[in-house]
Amino acid sequence: FFWLLLFDLFRIMDFFVDDEVQADMSMAAHEELRTLSSSVQVQNHSLDLNKIVHDYYPYVAHHRLQHVALHCQGSRVDALILSEKILRESDNIAEYDKVITQLKQATGGHLPSGVFGMDAMAAKSSAARSYMRTLDEQYQSARTQYMKDKARESCMTLGDKYFIYGDLALARRTYLQARHYCNKVSQTLEMNNRVVQCSFALKEWSGTLAGIKQYRNSPAFKESPEDVAFAHSVAGLCCLMRQNYADATKEFLALAEDASFNGNKVMTTGDVGKYGAFCALTVLSRDELHTKMINNPGFRALLDSAPDVEETLRAFYKADYLKCLTLLEHAKNNYYLDPFLAPNLDSMLNIVRVRAIKQFFKPFQTVKLECMATAFATNVESLELELCELIRKGEILGRIDSDRQVLCALDGDERAAAFEKSMRLITAFKNATEALLFQNAVTMSKMNIASDWHVRGGDGDMGMSLEM
Repeated sequence: FFWLLLFDLFRIMDFFVDDEVQADMSMAAHEELRTLSSSVQVQNHSLDLNKIVHDYYPYVAHHRLQHVALHCQGSRVDALILSEKILRESDNIAEYDKVITQLKQATGGHLPSGVFGMDAMAAKSSAARSYMRTLDEQYQSARTQYMKDKARESCMTLGDKYFIYGDLALARRTYLQARHYCNKVSQTLEMNNRVVQCSFALKEWSGTLAGIKQYRNSPAFKESPEDVAFAHSVAGLCCLMRQNYADATKEFLALAEDASFNGNKVMTTGDVGKYGAFCALTVLSRDELHTKMINNPGFRALLDSAPDVEETLRAFYKADYLKCLTLLEHAKNNYYLDPFLAPNLDSMLNIVRVRAIKQFFKPFQTVKLECMATAFATNVESLELELCELIRKGEILGRIDSDRQVLCALDGDERAAAFEKSMRLITAFKNATEALLFQNAVTMSKMNIASDWHVRGGDGDMGMSLEM
């Protein structure tokens, strides 16, 4: 028994090493896909750039237009011109200078007509510096005089200006200083809201999620529907960027339950439907898709502005995988121009395709590769290579019969079952040994008490037996 146990232990250790290597390879593959997605150049798309300006808050629209300018050479000049018009009305001089430089590079040194240029912003820059000095003096004066309310107001105003001027790190540090002067729960909630906005704008996803956790712990958090919706929106996007699609789906579904939600500073209702559907396709089963997405009145209302996404969900639910993957492929260029979908797009599409192949094969014992290739719009050779890779990774429990050109299901993973049985034996042996050693130690220390009571003699005195 001892040698069998030792042999099983070595096999289990080898299993865990294989798992770790496979996990590392999987993470490396996801990072490679993420890098490729981030460097893709889009040639053709159907995005309406003016709609971006109309639908989003100015700094969010600028961020999205910058992404379009970076990844679509054909729309680069148009996106930068629209971005220049947005920044012209703001006080973010540094970002305006950056856009002007990009425009000059894109047009060969000549600014398009209607673009102001940095000369027109010189006066605004001088006024901004003067105003910031005044605000800083007010804050220092209030702090030295121990005027907490005045110091908090000055600190928050100073942070707002830093945020508007584009110095996000300094804005966050200023907001955090205001924490020392907050006397009410509502003031702390407002401060946390601004800190989360700064962390999100800095693309510090983990830090943003930590800030949202603290933000949600505030007693006054649930009193404001806008604060709740903002927290769900930011948390969902952070989880999406960190490839935590399950939690992202939960956050977007929570937004769908809010009947009053009509977009906010971060995204529109159409974005919620689009991001929620994408994340759901990677983690939810077909039944869950039907219950939580397609038949959910709240989520269906969000999909009204994204009918192609709703059609994709319905196709996946109906097991029409060819239509689902074709719709995703046709809209892929538009998705590459979305700053929150683009970094993980190839990885997500790959997950959806693998899930489709697994669900297609699940009801059958054998499937002809020719039929399967037709269902996924590919040829038998490419499909066979793809299936070999999925079998190697353990995604599909089957084997390929190359002579008959069929994929055969296996009854079960005997290797995994043997490892699982060995783990149960080792755990049971360990628990039994620890229990025996503990009982022996208790007995030798005379700390054990018998469970049976009995009467000694005829005088009625109660006693305890020391026998176990």
